[in-house]
Amino acid sequence: MTIGKRVAVWLFVASLCWWQHGALAHRGSAEWTDIVWQDKHYQITHRLHAADALLASRAMGGRGELDTLEELARVTLYVETDFLLSGTTGNQGALTTLGAELEGDFVFVYQEWFPVEQTQPFPNIVNTLLSDLVADAQRFVRIETSQGVEERRF
Repeated sequence: MTIGKRVAVWLFVASLCWWQHGALAHRGSAEWTDIVWQDKHYQITHRLHAADALLASRAMGGRGELDTLEELARVTLYVETDFLLSGTTGNQGALTTLGAELEGDFVFVYQEWFPVEQTQPFPNIVNTLLSDLVADAQRFVRIETSQGVEERRF
């Protein structure tokens, strides 16, 4: 093989390695919450990447797998402890957890909130999801009401 062909092969292999490195770059940790007013209550959907949900499961005493309802229940318990509404009194701030499901690369945790009326402005949110597990985790909340859409970042 001539030097020119060796250099061409080396450059080709190097470019493949460089491209694969970019394709396998580290995925940032994030959690997305959608809060939507519908039929006299708020529907709340939390979305966590499966890799982050595994960490949450482990943090709640699980095996760190998402293959059973028990492991998904541990993820819901994690969400219940790290996502709260503040500034509400009594049962006004109580969220009802409906469950969780694994769909593709994400775990969805579903909650509801039944305030007396649609609140404006929306109460303060305490969202520490993933912050105890991944230092640079990002948290996004989108609140949709008849008044419009509000987005918050934690």
